[in-house]
Amino acid sequence: MKLRYVIDGKEVTGSGAANQAALATCTVTCNIAGTEEDQELRGFHDEAAFQAWARTQHFASKLDESNALITKSREYETREHRRALDRQQAVNQRTLADMRELADSSGLSLSSKELAKLAHAGVSPLEPAILHSALLWDSSTASNLLFTLPSGVPIPTFGGANDRSSALTLLVGFVTLWDKIWWRGDKAYFVAAAATFALADVGFNNRAASGICV
Repeated sequence: MKLRYVIDGKEVTGSGAANQAALATCTVTCNIAGTEEDQELRGFHDEAAFQAWARTQHFASKLDESNALITKSREYETREHRRALDRQQAVNQRTLADMRELADSSGLSLSSKELAKLAHAGVSPLEPAILHSALLWDSSTASNLLFTLPSGVPIPTFGGANDRSSALTLLVGFVTLWDKIWWRGDKAYFVAAAATFALADVGFNNRAASGICV
């Protein structure tokens, strides 16, 4: 795999471990996959610098959409939100169960790209898509499905899945993960048409506590 590291606008060429450690000190990271085997990982110590750079990128409109949803959703942090969070957890558990059932019925591995694509597209017109999201795994080899991020739904906490994610599968879209609940703390952005990301590559292994996919 080819990983290109750029921190505060300057490309760095140290060892993989050193580059990952450097990214872990950044307030914002952004992982862009041209292909799964060719990824550019950028780190920023300043939020304003990231926002200025992101405005020149093809995903700028997705960033705007994500920012707007999070701004609106943070208003609910101080309101009664237990029912909404319980429903999010229930939907997640149902989707995980559906994914496992589809894996059994199709004979495909739960961690395979083929299963993810089938779940996203739908088996047939009579069996519509069960997956409208990105997938979080608690293994860097994407072998243990942990949580789903429904498209367009801000998730303020992963509940029992907080600080356990080691990999992210993104079929299409734009994902942001935060290391604190209610979309606070350091952020990691992921941009791809279809790729699985090792969160350790951006210094975000076992840190994700909230997120959104748009």
